[in-house]
Amino acid sequence: MGGQFIWERVRDEWLFSHKAQVIFIFSSVVSVVVSTILFVNSDAEPVTFLGKVAFGLSGAVCALTAICICSGMMRFWVKVDQSSTIVHRIWFVAMLIGLWYGAAVYCFLVFLPQAKRRCAGGEGHRC
Repeated sequence: MGGQFIWERVRDEWLFSHKAQVIFIFSSVVSVVVSTILFVNSDAEPVTFLGKVAFGLSGAVCALTAICICSGMMRFWVKVDQSSTIVHRIWFVAMLIGLWYGAAVYCFLVFLPQAKRRCAGGEGHRC
């Protein structure tokens, strides 16, 4: 219910904008890279105060970018994705099980090609 409040104010056309594409690419890369680094270093205890602050800020940034990519790709998947039914179902499972990793892969393999195709097609859409 709370997520609907935000997405009701964002039009589907915005998903194809250059700004949205940059935000989703950035969120994909940051969430995957930072979460992988945090998982690999999860046993390491930051010694200094600055190390603890950096570790905490990294986690916060990772969480925000993961929320952005997951919600954005799910919105695209629900409202705009033109894939076949079986492909649609496969990506649903990938995003459900893969969380932000699945959403990041979906971003690069499905969202970006469709967004680029729509912008290049000149179908009267602003990109």
